[in-house]
Amino acid sequence: MERRIEGRTSMSGMDDELREALRRRSPSEGFADRVMERVGREGSVAEMPKPAPRPANPWWRMMAIAASILLLLSVGMSRYEKQRRERERAEAAKDQLFAALRLTAGKLQTARARIVNIGYEHDAEGTANVRQ
Repeated sequence: MERRIEGRTSMSGMDDELREALRRRSPSEGFADRVMERVGREGSVAEMPKPAPRPANPWWRMMAIAASILLLLSVGMSRYEKQRRERERAEAAKDQLFAALRLTAGKLQTARARIVNIGYEHDAEGTANVRQ
């Protein structure tokens, strides 16, 4: 879509307009004087008032530090307490498991003893030997 404009090849008329708008130009007469006058009228950056100095240790900074410390301590204590409760629950569950295992072992031992006694009774009657 190229077209020929005044002996140059251009993609569009906008290229030429852009070139013209961005072409380097010399400043107008008195430009530097007008800038310097305006700076003198408005004052330079160095002449602007400086903000008032803040105190070295304002009370709000100390309060913020104290609040941060209290927050960290409370979060830490709550996490510690939660872990302690979980450990206690785990210990209780372990104790219940061992109690259940002891009870089961006792019941199995009782059942085994009865089975063995039944085997001996059959042997004494002269029936087939159940024990292996």
